[in-house]
Amino acid sequence: MSEWDDLRPELMFVLLALVFATLLYGAFVVTYAISTWILLTARRGRDKGWKIWIVFGMNTLLLIFATMHLGIALLQTFEAFIWHDTETITPAIFRFSLKTQVGRPLQIMKFVVYVTEMLMVDSFMIYRLYVVWNWRKYVVAIPILLLLSNTIIGYTLLFFRNNLVLMPTFYILSFLTNAVCTVLIMWRVIRSRSGLSGGSHLSLWAVVEAIVESAAIYSAASLALIISFFVSKNVVYRACLNTFTVLIVCTLLDL
Repeated sequence: MSEWDDLRPELMFVLLALVFATLLYGAFVVTYAISTWILLTARRGRDKGWKIWIVFGMNTLLLIFATMHLGIALLQTFEAFIWHDTETITPAIFRFSLKTQVGRPLQIMKFVVYVTEMLMVDSFMIYRLYVVWNWRKYVVAIPILLLLSNTIIGYTLLFFRNNLVLMPTFYILSFLTNAVCTVLIMWRVIRSRSGLSGGSHLSLWAVVEAIVESAAIYSAASLALIISFFVSKNVVYRACLNTFTVLIVCTLLDL
């Protein structure tokens, strides 16, 4: 078996992840268009204007950053698969081109986009928690502290990209922020549904609705990213990183 045959599973995994991310991005654009129409037309007579513009602004920023992230991922893939001299390329060089290249401007830009996007999504989750709990400030105290800590760590990583402590810490804090928000939102939603049903047992649909409204899928995706970082940093982690950002923004727009 040649070196290229050994590389084949890795190449297929990266390409399939990129295809999946592109499909999710297409779904995201459709969802964005639908949610924008609802926010700017159907809900105008029911909700306060500033609430509408907060959600619309966040959705638009997420669309911009998701587009930038996918565009950079496509450029990196083209560089690895197409923009090489086929006569001089070797499997070792090709494998290196698929890995994170710390000092390159394109990779640095991609990381800045990723960190900013994750912090925006975490902020939106905290805002949703604040709204669901009727603007009670004490509920969001711990998530805000986690977010502030993660903001410092995230942008510090720009200068210490090879740090094996800060990198997983950033993902773990992001997961904890979303896990706390998810549990509190889910508990609030289930409690509200239980009150409406007169204290009787909740239906399966009510539980599913609580899971969706609490963005539990986002927390699960965060956990998967952490696991991939420790299990397969060069292949699975890289593929998950390309699909993760598009998945979470698509999930949040469905809420």
